[in-house]
Amino acid sequence: MNGVPLLELMKDEDGHDRTFKRYWVNFPVSVRVTTEETAASPYAPEDLAERVPGLTHNVSLSGIAFVCAGRFEPAGLVEIEIMLAGQMYRLLARVCRRQQLDLPGEALYHYGTQFIRTEAALAFIPAAAEFLLLHGAARRAAVPA
Repeated sequence: MNGVPLLELMKDEDGHDRTFKRYWVNFPVSVRVTTEETAASPYAPEDLAERVPGLTHNVSLSGIAFVCAGRFEPAGLVEIEIMLAGQMYRLLARVCRRQQLDLPGEALYHYGTQFIRTEAALAFIPAAAEFLLLHGAARRAAVPA
């Protein structure tokens, strides 16, 4: 890409306090609580019972924002499963914020998370950067003032 490193193209240089630009996406995710800040555990069938489906709101190279019915504690660790370009990633992230959405019916929550730098995150970040640059340039998320 014009000799500019992929991650440099993703940097937020618009004067915001964030490291990377955010992009609107609508990827399904599967989330569960975890307690270890290490690489994701091998898949086990009982994982399905613990997982809560969700939908991403936006993504940057430092974290994911998503909506789901699960209630995860701020500062807690979660494992996020996301499919990108045919590859499944199991990412560890810290919950930075939780906001209950005022919608009728089932309680839904909006979460902002920050990736824990594991091998999976280090593999996901360049894949996400490439995907976003190829498919998401027009989807740049507006950052509230």
